[in-house]
Amino acid sequence: MKCIANANIYVERDTFAQAMLIDPTGCIVCVGDEAFVRSQMPAETTIVDAHGKTIVPGFNDSHLHLLMSGANLCELDLKTADSIETLVRLGRDHLERHQPPAGTVIHGFGWNQERFDDRRMPTRDDLDRISTTHPIVFERTCCHIAVCNGLALEMAGIDASTPDPRGGRIDRVDGRPTGILRENTLDRVRPLYQTLDVETKARRLEAAMRHAASFGITSVQSCDLYGNDWKSTWDAFDRVLAKRPAVRVYHQFHFVESALLDDFFARGLAMGSGNAFNRVGPLKLFVDGSLGARTALLRSPYRDDPSTSGVATLSDEALKSLIRKAAQHQTGVIVHAIGDGAVEMTLDAFEQTDPSGDNPLRNGIVHVQITDTSQLQRLRERHLFAYVQPIFLDADIGIVADRVGTELASTSYAFGTLIRSGVPTSFGTDSPIESMNPFENMYCAATRRPLNATEGAAFVPKERIDLSAALDAYTIEGARASFEELRKGRLKAGYVADFAVLDRNIFALEPEQWRRTRVLLTVLAGRATYRSSDCGQDFFRFNDESLCGIG
Repeated sequence: MKCIANANIYVERDTFAQAMLIDPTGCIVCVGDEAFVRSQMPAETTIVDAHGKTIVPGFNDSHLHLLMSGANLCELDLKTADSIETLVRLGRDHLERHQPPAGTVIHGFGWNQERFDDRRMPTRDDLDRISTTHPIVFERTCCHIAVCNGLALEMAGIDASTPDPRGGRIDRVDGRPTGILRENTLDRVRPLYQTLDVETKARRLEAAMRHAASFGITSVQSCDLYGNDWKSTWDAFDRVLAKRPAVRVYHQFHFVESALLDDFFARGLAMGSGNAFNRVGPLKLFVDGSLGARTALLRSPYRDDPSTSGVATLSDEALKSLIRKAAQHQTGVIVHAIGDGAVEMTLDAFEQTDPSGDNPLRNGIVHVQITDTSQLQRLRERHLFAYVQPIFLDADIGIVADRVGTELASTSYAFGTLIRSGVPTSFGTDSPIESMNPFENMYCAATRRPLNATEGAAFVPKERIDLSAALDAYTIEGARASFEELRKGRLKAGYVADFAVLDRNIFALEPEQWRRTRVLLTVLAGRATYRSSDCGQDFFRFNDESLCGIG
């Protein structure tokens, strides 16, 4: 066994311990003061000196996209673009550096027109300045809009005669597609860059998992199983997680086509199937887009663009039908809903498909950003789960009042209300939409300010939360969403030894200092999965290959 001693271990609100005993299967035997834990040690126990460092449960990102995150680590990153000209330069630099053959698809991610001086969307003509011999697809940071050059549009079969699909839109000027594709229209171009072999997917997943571990993340709830090639994605996960897992994965799978969903269930992949490191979770559905793209579905027109109220990407009847089908297979459903119109639609669907309101399958809403007080109350009354991303405030604080008006903005991003009213609320980042960094996420939740603002007025300050609430949303509440609150998410006897060692005692610091916190060591099931370069091998001496085993 291993005994971690001389530590500052967060157990739960206002409760800390100094030592922890871990058995060879990677489970916690006991936690408490050093004298008590030492009294429980067998003779062969190895004592590990934590040098007074703070230890917290491993973080659980309750909604992200691992495969896309891995792609973002090795593809063209456009998040630094502050103008159309910079976007074009980044594309040209990429071609100059890599010299891909003509016809190679160039995929980039992360641009945001709100960061451009003129706030203009890029067009096909802008991307044609990068290349006309390479199909180019640049996705907006929200993944609900993409801009394509002329060749990519041609390869996707999109021209002036192409009709808008249900739940999508092709932007046009005088009938000519501008290159901007919205929501379900992206399904026409995604096959250009998302059709990958198992080996490539496995490499990208490994990169994303290592990246997650560097932030102290030990569990993720990831939306990667979708489309016609979902089986190769499952095989890639199986390959990576069967050898030396860096995180535990709980899948949020996405199908709206009956044939694909039926095939998925026919293979025995209902919620709960799998193992401790690779397990199937709920069906993930989308009913709207994003606020930044003005495709989030509102009940009233956008204040800064009255021509639109957003986009419903799924009909009411289709949503209810999919919820019922999933329930027949004892599988829950979580729904992407950002606008108040989408939240209302989702609440209605859950009420009509589960009149009892008991919510035994732990259905929930992902994002739940734009809300009024009655919708927040309905979430609580229906025992629904909320999957929120406080880090979204970093980009949205500057636009939300313009988009929806000050009154509705004042009851939105209501993380404090959700948590204090008892709604099971877990934190995620939607990576690669935002960074996986949990400390930045918690900073936004506690301060209600953008990352670059250390002072000034907070956005709806009554919704701020404290550190314990933020940590619990990132640990035990994520575990609750996957029916695992009795085995992970706390550092207690009987729980798995998933934890992170931090470089500072965040409990003694103001939120402004949390975001600079670094992880020294990440441990999964008693095995080290990440060790900082600043953390010498003599510090916190664990055998990185096999700390205690796999549990």
